[in-house]
Amino acid sequence: MSEPIQKQELIVIIRIRGSKETRYEVEETIAKHMHLTRKLHAAVFPKPNMAMIQKCKDFITWGPIGIELLTKLVEKRGEVEKTKVAAVVDGFAKGERPIKLFRLHPPIGGFKKSTKLPFPKGELGKRDAASLEKLLTRML
Repeated sequence: MSEPIQKQELIVIIRIRGSKETRYEVEETIAKHMHLTRKLHAAVFPKPNMAMIQKCKDFITWGPIGIELLTKLVEKRGEVEKTKVAAVVDGFAKGERPIKLFRLHPPIGGFKKSTKLPFPKGELGKRDAASLEKLLTRML
């Protein structure tokens, strides 16, 4: 008998700032390892490397994403047929990455805070689930 597959906590990473005047090491980490090549791109990771995130914290925002919000994200921005959305969400829940990149719109109403400061005063850095959900729903 095989054990049931445990669902992992998923993390979504959104690139807020562009690549102008970015150090080579940081840009390589964001573009090659996280696949976030442009502003307003997002990626979902089952268990990201926190050292990579800390290196890029001045250009990205990240936080946990729930299954309901992930389903909305895959439906609207995943470029997947409607019949395959559940299979893609299950793939994320199992720890796979069936989609590496989501292209997002700018948030409706604009960013509420500075895009150069960390989260409590700005848009960058780690967020809790509620504030990330607000931002992500405005970007869908």
